[in-house]
Amino acid sequence: MGGELTLSRFLGFCYLVILTFIVSIIIPGRMLFAQDRLEKNPPEFPGLEPFKASRMWAVLENTYSEIDNLDSIIVILKAFAKNQNKSVEMTEEMGYDVWPDEEDPAVFSGGIQKRGSYFAIPWLMAILESLWGREEWGEDNIELANQVAQALTFNENAPIVEFTGDSKHNGKELEKITEWFKSLTDDPATYGSMIFTFDDGPWRPLSVEMQEFLPAVDSQSIASNCILRLIKLGDDKGVWGLQCKLQDELLWSAILSKVPDDEFSFTGEAPTNLGDYGWKIHMHFGEYVHLYLDPEYRLLFYFTSW
Repeated sequence: MGGELTLSRFLGFCYLVILTFIVSIIIPGRMLFAQDRLEKNPPEFPGLEPFKASRMWAVLENTYSEIDNLDSIIVILKAFAKNQNKSVEMTEEMGYDVWPDEEDPAVFSGGIQKRGSYFAIPWLMAILESLWGREEWGEDNIELANQVAQALTFNENAPIVEFTGDSKHNGKELEKITEWFKSLTDDPATYGSMIFTFDDGPWRPLSVEMQEFLPAVDSQSIASNCILRLIKLGDDKGVWGLQCKLQDELLWSAILSKVPDDEFSFTGEAPTNLGDYGWKIHMHFGEYVHLYLDPEYRLLFYFTSW
């Protein structure tokens, strides 16, 4: 690949810029929100399983557990969101085509462009989780919540909230944020863009109508009544696809157009249970492919390593 600037490398630059600034403002010690955690948070707080299942989550987790002040992070997020389009324009002026062609049916409209900033949203939600269900709010808790709420406003659709000394009011403000976050995860393109990874994607699977099962090259059980079947469409130079078998019925068929014509199979690793979000399935073709399925076993999107 040499000096070619790929999408993954460009996103890597974006991540690195933000994380470098974050690390540069770390003050030794633990973050205020890490103190006095509730032993058990109410189940209404949205789970973060898909985001924590990413190999890169540890980078964020180790960072936010040691930061003592979010002011600089707020500035970073706002500045990055404001200048995101400018960064793309500058890169394209250098002769690179950073973003995939949105006329490609596997490309979500606007989904990949969001990745440079949206990966921070689950991280900020993880900070707010420590305040969920709190009956007494000290000044430190109020300041922290307001800082995080302000940081989230780099997304123009984030709710505008204000935390005070009234715990009941604060609970309702937190609910506004969690409902907004849940609405983001309802959209596959946005959901995928919030997963912190250097892999390419999220890619849209191409739905294809099939009336019967094709011969399986490999298979992976998700549950006792559900099996994913890897198939090859066409001759030796065909394309890879999947069929989902649910209780002996063909639930869906899809083409993975971003997987190269190479040896391809499931890794043998058990599917990762993502709670209310569904499942993460592990495959490889020399590099890794991760599939994300909803709780009803329908394929939402996938990532490919490079």
